[in-house]
Amino acid sequence: AAEIGLAVDGVNTFVGTVVNIITGGLGAGILCLPWAAAGASLSTAVVIIILVLVVNAWTIDILVKAADQCGVYDLGALLGELPGRLSKGMEFLCNLVLWGTLFLCLISYYIVIADCSLKTLEGIPAFRDSVRANHDAWRTGILLVAAALLVPICLLDQDKLAYTSTMTVMVNCFVIAIIIFNMFDQISLGPGRGVWTGTPICVFGLGYGSVAMFATVMQCVILQMCVLPMYLELKDHSPQKFRHVVNSSFAGLFLLFSGFAFAGVMAFGVKTVSENVLNNLGASVPALASQAGMVLCIMSVYPIMFMPMVAPLKANRCKRLTVPITFLIVALSCLAAFPLRKLGEISIICGSLSVAVFVGIIPGLIGYYILNKGAVAMLILGVSMTFMGLLGLIYRDNIYEGDVCFLEAWALAADM
Repeated sequence: AAEIGLAVDGVNTFVGTVVNIITGGLGAGILCLPWAAAGASLSTAVVIIILVLVVNAWTIDILVKAADQCGVYDLGALLGELPGRLSKGMEFLCNLVLWGTLFLCLISYYIVIADCSLKTLEGIPAFRDSVRANHDAWRTGILLVAAALLVPICLLDQDKLAYTSTMTVMVNCFVIAIIIFNMFDQISLGPGRGVWTGTPICVFGLGYGSVAMFATVMQCVILQMCVLPMYLELKDHSPQKFRHVVNSSFAGLFLLFSGFAFAGVMAFGVKTVSENVLNNLGASVPALASQAGMVLCIMSVYPIMFMPMVAPLKANRCKRLTVPITFLIVALSCLAAFPLRKLGEISIICGSLSVAVFVGIIPGLIGYYILNKGAVAMLILGVSMTFMGLLGLIYRDNIYEGDVCFLEAWALAADM
């Protein structure tokens, strides 16, 4: 029954699905959050995180209810339920953007794997000189080894990934703890008051830097292309139960995203925080451990983002092609990572394309035509998310001249 898209009793538990969704938000994009928050300001960044999570929870609920009503659990098949030629056009757009954004996402994972592995090896005296002298050769070798390991991982069932997902959450919490330690290291006590010794931090501001924050958080949390297979694999699934799963997952992601962004900016400053915040951690033993742990995390997240690319194969008679297609996708994304190294820009492009199509246009059309939701609400959803996606493609940096900061951290410290 699963092969033809009919409802079956899933094998994944409530907790396992919650952990997998949280893990899906802990990919390469989260490492860019401090960099993006530096341009948005701290309080504005938190508001953006809340807004993004609320909108995504709403649109995921629309897709799940429509899938349950129609009895299809692949996003492309669900779009086939739209009327007339609209279904064909939206299926094409969905598949085009899905493959494009997910492929960029997979490339970004390789970038993080290479960066973190190189940092870890540089911290080991036996490898330090060789890595620094032959940086590109080591990077190539790391990417090829990662690809060889990822092929069998991508062929695992979701319930097997729950164990690696738990490890991913724990490693991210460890990284946040290290960044928080660095943040407090930037604070010293003056005579009778707290004095901030880092660079000025904007607590509340407005400007084009918020666009990068919006796109980056969207890139972290957009799971619309993954949730229908996850819903199908949830044991005793129902739209109400899955809503609880999403709400629980997003509550955890809010704490992780906010803590990561806040601590990263406060620890390393607006001007010096890296697009990959792990590059700011230095060469201490905990920092090197976090780099190595993040490699394992990314290799756990990779198959979750990879899953929608092969979901159509598993839903029809082409299931036998799953293994060769898996090998091909893993290999091509590995090869593409050789020349591409700019993590922040890739995250913003992925987030911008995804928000327009998967958060705006597709849920808006499905909500209107399949669930009979109000035309005005669905139109506002589609237009607003498409507008934000276009802005993200234009403003791909985190800081712009003319962005206004109304309150800085130094001003707060001086009043203590």
